[in-house]
Formats: sequence, structure tokens, C-alpha cells
Amino acid sequence: LCGVKHMTNWVIPCSTTAYDVIGAFQTLKKLDWKQSTNIEVGSLVYIYVSAPISAIKFKCRAVEANKTSVTIDDSEFVINGEAYENSGRYMCLELLEEYPDDLFPKEALLGNGLKTIQGPSKVSEELDLFLSRDFNSKKYTVVQAVWIATALMTCEKFETI
Repeated sequence: LCGVKHMTNWVIPCSTTAYDVIGAFQTLKKLDWKQSTNIEVGSLVYIYVSAPISAIKFKCRAVEANKTSVTIDDSEFVINGEAYENSGRYMCLELLEEYPDDLFPKEALLGNGLKTIQGPSKVSEELDLFLSRDFNSKKYTVVQAVWIATALMTCEKFETI
């Protein structure tokens, strides 16, 4: 597109041993987050939650960037304070979606264009396609699918008899 700047989206990691990000987002919906990259207002920021989840758990939008101080008090969710000393720059992330723990696991992310989960990384075109698939269509487990298929085959057999 001529002259149209594409917004960069990001994946950022969060350690469950340092911060209760799940409790924080369920309570606050908006969080001030340490900003170590040039994330812009409007960018999508996916939060990868470390073990035991090891998956992208949250989709957020950066609603403020390059803040010099924290304005949202999330101190009750900090487990290890050392990681949360004054970092100089913050962004405000607004929660858009919370995903099931098994929707975007580490292996699937690494197999779909994510290079690393050690620090912030840009979302590649391949990863963007993977993360934006339509998950609203009903998904069945293998066992559920087998039962449904068996039921359908039984009905068809019954109707032909």
C-alpha cells in the first residue's frame, strides 16, 4: 500500500514466578507494562505466559506508549519485585482477549514464525496469520469428533435399513 505505514505487533513474555498477569488482567483490564522496545500506540501486544502455561494467553492493544511513570497500581500482583524496579519507560496495555491456555502453545508458536520467547519479538506475517485465524467456529477434540462421526454413521445406517 502506497504510503501506508503498517503497524508492528509484538509478542512479549511474562514470567509467572515474577508477576500474576492472569489475576492482574482479570481484575484491572488495563496495565502499565515495562516498555523495552518501540511499541507504538495502536499496536497489538500478545502476552506469552511462561510455564506452567507456556502459551500466548492475552491479546492487548497499546493505548499509551513511552510513559515515564506508572499510573495504574498493580502492586498486589507483583510476586518478585526485582523485575519491576523503575524501568524508565512504560506502555499502557488494554486487554482485548483472553485465550484458553492450550490455544497458542509454545510449540505451535515456534512452528508458525515466532523466533524467540526470551524477550519481546515482532509478530511476523506468518505468525500474524496464525494468531488471527477464526477460532469462533466450533472445534472438537478427537474423541468428540469420533463420537459424532459414529453417531452420524449409525443414523445413516439406520435410515438405509
